[in-house]
Amino acid sequence: MANWLARARATISGTAADEARPRRYPRPTGEAANDDAARRWQIALTDTAPMEVIFIPEVTRAEVAAIYPGARIEPLPDSLRRAATQAEADELRELVAVILSDADDAERADVLRVALANAEAALTSFRLLAADAMERKRHEARFGDA
Repeated sequence: MANWLARARATISGTAADEARPRRYPRPTGEAANDDAARRWQIALTDTAPMEVIFIPEVTRAEVAAIYPGARIEPLPDSLRRAATQAEADELRELVAVILSDADDAERADVLRVALANAEAALTSFRLLAADAMERKRHEARFGDA
């Protein structure tokens, strides 16, 4: 369950409350510490097409390089965020309920709060996560837990 919560938070941009959370990766010291930090990064691995990765809180080039050694790494500007419409908020509530079905109400409320701050990105990510969760449930129902 904690993995779902981490995946959900990692796929959307954060809010000021996220900045107070402890950093998962310590900031480097020395020359790399002067690198500008960013939330959005384009990562190009040798064998794959470039992908966009969003970090909460923001990280430096050195931190991203430590996670993706040998990759071509470029920061991306933060996208413009807007609040969710009522229809988007309703869909996000349903998606969070599917994705975090085993979470408690406080965890679901926390994820929903962050999602509502950047509805477009959250909907894109959460639709994929919900489809994956439903596929896993179908598989478990058909083949059991093994």
